[in-house]
Amino acid sequence: MKSLFRHYFLAVITAMLIIPVSCVDLEFDEPPAGGEDPNLPVNITIAELKSRHTLEQYEEITDDVTFQGLVISNDAAGNFFKQLVIQDATAGIEMRIEMTDLNNLYPVGRKVYVKAKGLWLGDYNGLVQLGAGVGTDDQGDPELIRIPESLIDQYIVPATYGNSVPTRTLTIDDLTFNAQDSLVSTLVRFEGMQFIAADAGEVYAVFQVNTNRELEDCFDQRLILRTSGYSSFASDSTPVLNGTITGVLSIFGDTYQLTIRDLDDVDMEGDRCGGGNPGGTQAPIDSVRGIFSGSPTTISSTKIKGVVISDFNSESVTGKNLYIQDATGGIAIRFADFHSFALGSELIIDLNGGLLGEFNGLLQVDGLSLGAATLVGNPGDVTPREATVQQVLTNAQAWESTLVTIKDVMLSGNSVFDGSVTVTDASGGMILFTRSASTFAQTALPTGLVTITAIVSEFNTPQLIMRNIADVTGGGSGGGDEFDITEIRQLFASGSTTAPSGTIQGVVISDHNSLSVTGRNLYIQDATGGIVVRFAQNHTFAIGSELKITLNGGALSEFNGLLQIDGINNTAATVVGTPGDVTPRITTVSEVLSNHGSWESTLVSIPNVTLTGNTVYNGEVTVSDGTGTIIMFTRSQALFAQDAIPGATVTLTGIVSEFNVPQLIIRTTADVKL
Repeated sequence: MKSLFRHYFLAVITAMLIIPVSCVDLEFDEPPAGGEDPNLPVNITIAELKSRHTLEQYEEITDDVTFQGLVISNDAAGNFFKQLVIQDATAGIEMRIEMTDLNNLYPVGRKVYVKAKGLWLGDYNGLVQLGAGVGTDDQGDPELIRIPESLIDQYIVPATYGNSVPTRTLTIDDLTFNAQDSLVSTLVRFEGMQFIAADAGEVYAVFQVNTNRELEDCFDQRLILRTSGYSSFASDSTPVLNGTITGVLSIFGDTYQLTIRDLDDVDMEGDRCGGGNPGGTQAPIDSVRGIFSGSPTTISSTKIKGVVISDFNSESVTGKNLYIQDATGGIAIRFADFHSFALGSELIIDLNGGLLGEFNGLLQVDGLSLGAATLVGNPGDVTPREATVQQVLTNAQAWESTLVTIKDVMLSGNSVFDGSVTVTDASGGMILFTRSASTFAQTALPTGLVTITAIVSEFNTPQLIMRNIADVTGGGSGGGDEFDITEIRQLFASGSTTAPSGTIQGVVISDHNSLSVTGRNLYIQDATGGIVVRFAQNHTFAIGSELKITLNGGALSEFNGLLQIDGINNTAATVVGTPGDVTPRITTVSEVLSNHGSWESTLVSIPNVTLTGNTVYNGEVTVSDGTGTIIMFTRSQALFAQDAIPGATVTLTGIVSEFNVPQLIIRTTADVKL
């Protein structure tokens, strides 16, 4: 999906070079109070102008039409970029303008006249806009050209300022999707709103990544809040409480979005729906467990804080349940609806009104609304307690709903994880149970000794519950499972340092013949992603070869930030085809930087770049394309290291790599095309 703000990076860097202080801290003299109104004749409303537009078309305005309205956007905080949004009593419209700091000339509440003859109507995924003509974007698709700064006075005539902007108070029920909705591009307010639990307490936007967060009302209806990763408040935390939010309403495809101007548009200091407010007196989990005396008990005025140790994504636990653990113990929570609290999330849960009781021997708090839980952080998975099977059985009640690791165990009693499997170590045996609905239920059991990490649970007798396949390491392959490369990357992200038993299959995208990559390494890519494989000895696998690689015993690790599978025997890789080089992803430098974590070790192609900072390929060369810059690195041993870099604009194909910071690696000079 294309970002509504994809050109932020270049403008922000440019602004930083020109202005030595942040735009948010700048102060400007305001124009004389009130200003003057030229009282231009107006012969069209914004709604009438927008009605001329047909979606996915472009129309030049050839007649003398003038509309008036009030400015409602504000780019001072960087959440609007080269956009001026104007509304009148009938509708609102966005103007694309090649100028920053528009708020200095057109602050919120300033009346303006727009002489529209010569402008063009278009839309971006359904959002109607005004621009200066039709051009193409980075992918070659048509888009509206921004109105040049030198021509602004030709089209926009400023009038009085400080006018009060009518702001409509809406409910989500009022939003019945219609691309011609008169509410679109107008200033609106929603009351009784809160960020959903998964987004409460999170940053408004990931650094330099335009981010969607979800708002909800007390009836579980939702609305997207869109925030630029370059805004001055991107790193601020979203409120965890309930209240009012004001912003400019937009659409993207068939979805409504809200964009705030700055944090003054957010006023959330009231109780959350369902009473799930953070703060207040918090009880340790073991004290909550101590309340239970054998019969169900309703809890009042008690909150707990802990880290989620179950994984809803793998469906190893039913969707309404989670296990949460603090320094004193753990407990199972059952919500009234399905939740999306990720493994490693830190929650505050208001237990008020919840029923503390046992389900087949497992102590749980039942009947809580999703609003009772508030996300307050993401510290990651807890460190499990190392134990033997016998120690788990002996301490089953005290350790219930906490994480343990048991080393040197055998798994038996089944061919796959689905159902009951016997876990045996030198001290004894117990049951490991896996739901048939879990994503790894049909994965073959590994042979030999393994290490298992699991939640201590109970179903009439003590049992263990794995969260995902990464909870079992070591052993031999029981069924030759084939993993997507992204699954292997996710295992490392979840804390695994050992590759699972099984194989990966993909196409080699590096070239050992050119010596552009050290002889023991290769980059391999499948349909889901890429990764570096490091063999025990130099290999001869050619670019474009399709390999199946057995991973057993391989180590997952990062080398200066680059994820690799290390310690693979050369005989573990088999050529199964020669499909040729993969088709690279066509992209921009900015998008590579924004997505380098997920695109690492995959092939990209960036058109219209210049190469500077060196005369030859050897070492570091700066790659620039107008959206940003990134380093291209070439080993001194590469056969083309001393070749001269071209001075003209080129299309660059390369592997997304990393050496503490993102970088690109070309395979041969054929990857650089004029």
